[in-house]
Amino acid sequence: MPTWLYVLDILKKLDISEKEVLELINREPLELLSRIKDVLKDLGIKNVKHARVLNIFKNPLRVNEVLIEYIIRYRLGEASVKVMVSNNPKALLRMYYEYEA
Repeated sequence: MPTWLYVLDILKKLDISEKEVLELINREPLELLSRIKDVLKDLGIKNVKHARVLNIFKNPLRVNEVLIEYIIRYRLGEASVKVMVSNNPKALLRMYYEYEA
């Protein structure tokens, strides 16, 4: 399954394998954020001062479909950063928002 980044209302495909994402989420979730820092910089998110994991959501209907949400503090304030492994990231986002509510 492909890996996606959702930040600042931008959905972008990432060049990270499903296997690597799942391993990092289970082992060291903040390392995954470090792994995509160049992509974040390209989107204007620079000088990250603090980051924390807000939530990890595993789709109960599809094996290995997962979303991890971070809250980061950077030079312009705070932002939500989501990394997803999914064939349908928009559907996974909808499911996540329903789960959150």
